[in-house]
Amino acid sequence: MKKMIILLALTAMLISACGAKTPVPEAAPLATATPRSTATAVPPTSTATLAPPSATPEPVSTATPKVTLFPTVTFTEKVVCRFGPDVNYFQVMTFSAGQTSQAQARSEDSAWLIVMSQTPNKSPTCWVPVASVENFGNVGDLMTSIAPPLPVGPSRATADKVGCGNRAAPGMSTTIYWSPVVDGVGYYVYRNGKNHATVFGGYFVEHDTPNSKKPYVYTYGIQAFNSVGLSKVTASVSITLCD
Repeated sequence: MKKMIILLALTAMLISACGAKTPVPEAAPLATATPRSTATAVPPTSTATLAPPSATPEPVSTATPKVTLFPTVTFTEKVVCRFGPDVNYFQVMTFSAGQTSQAQARSEDSAWLIVMSQTPNKSPTCWVPVASVENFGNVGDLMTSIAPPLPVGPSRATADKVGCGNRAAPGMSTTIYWSPVVDGVGYYVYRNGKNHATVFGGYFVEHDTPNSKKPYVYTYGIQAFNSVGLSKVTASVSITLCD
């Protein structure tokens, strides 16, 4: 009987233990697998050939060349400085070799320069040939200037009583005629190349005649002049005088 009771007590204890809820542990979250890349590798294309580096261009200078507005010139020889760019212009002064002056302008053909005359009571500037000064730079950098005009000379001259035997008596005069060109212009009369007289107008009366039976041939030249120079044209006429 006592064994029966112990057996029943054990059975009751087993039944009680089976009826209790046993906690079930939560399942751990499944790790998300990282998808593998399925991209197919592309085979490399042909390698491009690089062009050789080009030569580095030299920098272009943009500096403006220095130009002297009124450069100093040195004369290499003795030279006459004139009122204009021609030998027919009158002389203003003379420069000696080694002297200096300041260039102001040039002629249109760049053959002459205007320089400071450095002469009191005369023209402040005058003209000299470029060939008479040392190289001072580019003559074209100077501005151009125009000189005052030379007079226009007469184109034709005539004379009365031309020829031996046309004289009525010894000592009579002979007159040379020409057409005056511009009012206010004077005329130099040359006889056989020498300056014989200065007149204003259109004629010259010759009183200096030979007192001889021998004929004398005179050639008269007429050249106009103004305040700056002489005409380039000279009219001439030849006559024979005798008593």
